[in-house]
Amino acid sequence: MRFSPAFRRFAAGFFLSLAPLMALAQPAPSGVFAARDGNNTVIVISGRISAETETAFTTALRGATGRPRIYLSSPGGSLTPGLNMGRMIREARLETFVPAGAGCWSACGLIWLAGVERHLDPTGRVGFHAAYVPQQGAPNDGRGGQVSGSGNAVIGAYLSRLGYNDNAIRFFTSARPDQMFELKPTQFQDYGITVRQTVARQPSPSELAPGGARPVLAGIWTGQYQCGKDLVAARMAVREDGPQRFAAKFDFGPTPGAPGLPRGSFAMRGLILENGAVQFRPENLPQLPPGARPVSLQGSVNGNVFSAQVLGSERCLPVTLRRAGGA
Repeated sequence: MRFSPAFRRFAAGFFLSLAPLMALAQPAPSGVFAARDGNNTVIVISGRISAETETAFTTALRGATGRPRIYLSSPGGSLTPGLNMGRMIREARLETFVPAGAGCWSACGLIWLAGVERHLDPTGRVGFHAAYVPQQGAPNDGRGGQVSGSGNAVIGAYLSRLGYNDNAIRFFTSARPDQMFELKPTQFQDYGITVRQTVARQPSPSELAPGGARPVLAGIWTGQYQCGKDLVAARMAVREDGPQRFAAKFDFGPTPGAPGLPRGSFAMRGLILENGAVQFRPENLPQLPPGARPVSLQGSVNGNVFSAQVLGSERCLPVTLRRAGGA
C-alpha cells in the first residue's frame, strides 16, 4: 500500500498503543448517560463499546431534547455497534466531543468522526487502527490478531458515506492491530478534515442538575442470583420516583435446580450515587417467608443489562439481570 506524503511526514510522531478495535484485554466499565444542559441534552458514551452500549445510546437519543451533544471517552470495542451509533449521529447531524483528559480509541474514533462538527479538547486524544479478528489462543489485546479485510471494507464504506476522501480512509485503517495512530488536531487538515480545538469537560453524575444523568432503569428486569448453594429466580419491576431515584418491587422464587425455595417479594428504593453507580435497598423491614432474606444491590446499567453486587453478604455471587424484552 502506498501512503500519502502527509502520512509519511507524521509517521514518526504517532502514538502506539495496544488497544484493539474488536476486543479489549481488560474491558473498562461501559455506560451511556444523558445530562441536561439548559434546553439541550449531553449524551456521554464511556467504557467498552458493545451491543448494550448501542441499545442504551439509542434509548438516550430518543429521549434527548434540543440539539444533543455527544461526549466520548472509550478505549474501543465492537465494530458494528460503533458504526451503527456513528450513523445515527450523522443522520441526526450532531456534534461530537472528546473532552479534557479523555481518550477515544479505535471504534470510538470512528464514532467521533461521524460528528458534523468534531471537537477535541487540547488534552483529549483520538486514535485509529485497522479492523482485525483475534486469533485463537492469542492475547485479546490486538497482538497476534489478523487484519480483517472485510472489516476494513465496511469501515471504508462507512467513512466514504461520511464524506471522507481516499487518503483519510487509508490512514484510518492502516495501523496494525497492535498499534494505534494518533493525530494532533491540526494534523487532520492534511486529510481534508476539520477539527475544532474546544475546551470541553465531561460532566460527572455528581455535577448534573436533578434528573440530568441517569441510566434507563424503568421496566422489568429478570434473572437469577446465588447466595450459598441456592440459585434463586429474581424479577425486579422498576419505576422512576423522582430525580435520580427509583421505586422497585423485587420478587424471588424457586428455580429448576432448587424447586423447594419459597416465593416472596418486597419493596425497594433505588438511587444513583455520586460515582454513577445504582443502588437498591429494601424499604423498611419486609416480612418474608421463613429462611428468606431481602437483598440490597449495587451496580451499573449497560443497555439492557444490570450488573450488580449483593451488599452485606460474602456468600452471594454477582448478579446479572436483563431487561425483559431486551437484547
